Amino acid sequence: MLYNTAYTRQLFDFVQANLKSKDGWYNGFYESLRQPNKTLTANNNGVILESLLYKEVGQPLTVWARVRSQKSTKRAIRIPQVTAKILRH
Repeated sequence: MLYNTAYTRQLFDFVQANLKSKDGWYNGFYESLRQPNKTLTANNNGVILESLLYKEVGQPLTVWARVRSQKSTKRAIRIPQVTAKILRH
């Protein structure tokens, strides 16, 4: 989705036509077997959904959703008391 080329359009069309299921998108395609890898994972589907969002709004998810990095927040990470006690020993 980042590059609008003939190849990426062909790849997108292939994924939509061959790897889409009622529950999401399959993980890939076995060229030698000429069949999809029918595994469904949150990682693969998350990447596809982020790509579709980028195509729609023209921004990465974190920019579009205005997510701030941990460095920009003023909150300190607190260690629970039990963990702190274990770390001291």
